[in-house]
Amino acid sequence: MNLQVIQVALDHALARGYLGTAVRLRTDCFEAIVMEGAAFDMLHDGAAALKALERAHQMRPDNVPVSKLLGQLEISAVKRPKTEWTPPWLLRL
Repeated sequence: MNLQVIQVALDHALARGYLGTAVRLRTDCFEAIVMEGAAFDMLHDGAAALKALERAHQMRPDNVPVSKLLGQLEISAVKRPKTEWTPPWLLRL
């Protein structure tokens, strides 16, 4: 197994935890909510990414990058099978 792939996955998982804490502490922080949504997307947690980005879109509906990412996630959610594979090393985090 490629150690760089494992390191990237662990970095994303750590970022997800830190961003989750930031969002809990500052529920109105648009940037933290967007970054949390991006981290969820990178970890292939589409439902959580959509939830975070929809919340960010409600806060700033005129934000083009968030609107684009939200649209991409909604399209991929339609194409994605109902069951998603999670790498085993992420299950242990």
